[in-house]
Amino acid sequence: LSDADEARVAEALGSKGPPGEKVACIDANVVIRSNLQTLCPGEWVSDEVITYYFQLLRLRDRKLVSLGRKSRYNHYFNSFFFSKLGTGPSYSYGSVKRWSKKVEGKDVFNLDKIIVPVNVSNMHWCLLCVHVQERNIQYYDSLGGPGTEYLEAMRRYLSDEWSAKGKPGDFDERPWTLTPTTPETPRQRNGYDCGVFTSTCADYLSLGLELRYDQDDIKKCRRRMALKILKGAEGLDLD
Repeated sequence: LSDADEARVAEALGSKGPPGEKVACIDANVVIRSNLQTLCPGEWVSDEVITYYFQLLRLRDRKLVSLGRKSRYNHYFNSFFFSKLGTGPSYSYGSVKRWSKKVEGKDVFNLDKIIVPVNVSNMHWCLLCVHVQERNIQYYDSLGGPGTEYLEAMRRYLSDEWSAKGKPGDFDERPWTLTPTTPETPRQRNGYDCGVFTSTCADYLSLGLELRYDQDDIKKCRRRMALKILKGAEGLDLD
């Protein structure tokens, strides 16, 4: 970050202003000062910050497509997707059947990626990404968990979505790969940075970048997230 950007982030994260003061807003998504300050080192990042950050990734993606730098959209379901969809015996396609109406083009199978934050038991953040055109559903857990139940639930969701939308042919005519967390997924070395790892992973995947960051980069990633939130839609970083 530039000196000016560092100063802006330091002031926002260290401010003693009203905790409930609104510091960022996109549509119905709001970040108040106390939420933003969960990006201070050692803090568990709030749901509101992660939701807002994913909205910024969505807006950046739209801009890249409009500029011709990408040919397909990504879509970002929010952290309630899996709590509504469920896994195993609690799986319920009907609970999220209408969610794809907000997908660009209303067809998830035309997307580049589907990126979903996963809140595991309100204790740990992970990421699931459907690489749609490669037909690969992959889990990214900075603690190394395989994410099997989420992978299987997402495959089932896609199969149900295929049928509900009347897509031609068999969903499994070309098989889908379920990929648990691989050794290439960056790992955290503490119990509180998972939200930053998840958000950074989504950022990199959305741009098609290799996951070249590690625990030593996370303080910088926190400041970078804070700056993006403060700048909002008008200051989207396209790289």
